Amino acid sequence: ISKFLNVSRNSIFRIVSTLVDYDYLIRSEETRTYRLSIKLVSVGIKSHTSSSLVEHGLPVMHQLQAKYKETVPLGVISGVKGIVLEKVEGSHSFRYVLDVGKLWNLHTSAPGKAMMAYLPMQERRKLVQRLDYSVFNERTISSPEKMMEALEDVRKKGYAWDMAEETEGMHCLGAPIFDHRHRPIAAIWITGPSSRIRSENMDEIGADIRQHADVISDNLKNEPHLNG
Repeated sequence: ISKFLNVSRNSIFRIVSTLVDYDYLIRSEETRTYRLSIKLVSVGIKSHTSSSLVEHGLPVMHQLQAKYKETVPLGVISGVKGIVLEKVEGSHSFRYVLDVGKLWNLHTSAPGKAMMAYLPMQERRKLVQRLDYSVFNERTISSPEKMMEALEDVRKKGYAWDMAEETEGMHCLGAPIFDHRHRPIAAIWITGPSSRIRSENMDEIGADIRQHADVISDNLKNEPHLNG
């Protein structure tokens, strides 16, 4: 690193050590090399996706958090995983803790399904075929065929759900955010225990989250630089 940047080894050591301390770099003790952490990758994705997404998303996420008191994350698809770009943490004493930069499975998550359901059909099929269908319990979607069926259900409802398909006792409801071409570029969702996010009120909450997500979509569409 010192040779490549033409900076003294002492300076590089201090900079790299700081990045390791703040979890932006990961050091291998065996090879004495460094690699980028998910936290640093998420910074790059956030920049690439446009700061407007987070800027428009946060006020709406705070509204949802104030209403439901649950954790409200915002995330995007990165390869065959999802990644958290931003979050508003819930205010319940018992709440789901989700770090920015965290990766999550698309086939078991509400935001993953929310975004995948609205991809163009050919792109949707390709991504569905690429997923690793790890099975966590009897509720987990376990095949591309079942995934395609689930995504059709999401399109009919307008929102997506995860009813403890990976983590026992945790439910999620989410909805997609669209750009000016009506392409799903992100999703927001709420995550909480099944005792608070119950199956009998998921239609009401899911529709509400979709309305909030649509507000973000509309604001993004009105940005001149995104429509140019």
